[in-house]
Amino acid sequence: MFNIKKINFPISWYLYFQFMLRNSISENLFKEMRSLVNSYPANRVCPVGRPLDGIVAFFPGGSGLLRDHDNIIPDVMVLGQDFGTFDDFSRMSSMSRSQERKSPTWINFESLAYQVGLSLERCFFTNVIMGLRMIGKSTGLNLGLKDVNFKNQNIQFLKRQIELINPKIVIVLGAIPAQLISEISNDLRIWKDFKFKKVDENRKAQIRIVRLKDGSQGFTCVVIVHPSFRNFHVKRRKYKNYEGNCAEVQLLKEAIKALIP
Repeated sequence: MFNIKKINFPISWYLYFQFMLRNSISENLFKEMRSLVNSYPANRVCPVGRPLDGIVAFFPGGSGLLRDHDNIIPDVMVLGQDFGTFDDFSRMSSMSRSQERKSPTWINFESLAYQVGLSLERCFFTNVIMGLRMIGKSTGLNLGLKDVNFKNQNIQFLKRQIELINPKIVIVLGAIPAQLISEISNDLRIWKDFKFKKVDENRKAQIRIVRLKDGSQGFTCVVIVHPSFRNFHVKRRKYKNYEGNCAEVQLLKEAIKALIP
């Protein structure tokens, strides 16, 4: 993203431009999404008409940003597979602020972020698949991925998200988004047939200096078990001499060293 810190503006203008940048991120991405992702497979996935208003949620169902931190431009991308089902989205549309961020995904990710010293305010929470599931449950493989055209559109839009957000770190939540992001960078090709055991054995759960296939960008990519199943799956993680939760904590601690306080 445009680095306004290099411009010698008075502090009031600096804060104003930061406010404008942060608050335009989701709006601009949503506009691009609607033009780039349009081949929704009938009866499997439907588009998000508009993001939830006033509720903190993963993009595209929400803004992908925490409220009340207008002076912070996100430099961490947290990447899931998709927002969930149409019914999930409908229920959240009537949710109050006191009810947000109560799902296992949010609770467990926030706990992990606290353990490693990652500020959620600097995160942009998003997904690979830009749509809502119309059939089945909210977990497992999104059946829309069986449609090659729809899959490719979403992968290309993921590339666009990374170009616009320009993150220093991408934290990937689970095996499916890890497989999908591998298609936009040769540096992630070991994730193409993703298995946590294989990745951990080869110490490839964290990959530094990831570049998109056109040679642009340069970020650290790290994969963790999906937070919604974290308590069940994290016990199998291994990293260096660490196991279980300690392995993922150490993995993320090393990754966030790329961040500037």
